[in-house]
Amino acid sequence: MSEIRVTTVSDTAGTGPVTLTKQMACKHWCFFVGTGTATIQDSFNTASLTDHSTGQYASNLTNHMVDGNQGIFQTANTGELAENRDGNGQTCRTATYNSSGTLTDAGRCNLSFQGDLA
Repeated sequence: MSEIRVTTVSDTAGTGPVTLTKQMACKHWCFFVGTGTATIQDSFNTASLTDHSTGQYASNLTNHMVDGNQGIFQTANTGELAENRDGNGQTCRTATYNSSGTLTDAGRCNLSFQGDLA
């Protein structure tokens, strides 16, 4: 069996890392606990997390998306999850609801963006 170990895969000119093009890799994800003080547990391309009010959060991106028309996948342990993006590609806003449709803080939340970075 062969093994490849590298630090950086360079572009054809050797001037930098390979750019993901024509690939829809996840460009942002955030796993956080939304109860009490909302806290990021692990993430990629996440600058910070804002707790707006009960069941309403915003994951703020380090590197922005090209626009607000990106694919979002979200899950939470409260039953249902709905997103309320601001449409600018800088923030992923989400709201967590219980099975009765009432906003509620969620213990485990996962957000991800697929699309193109700005």
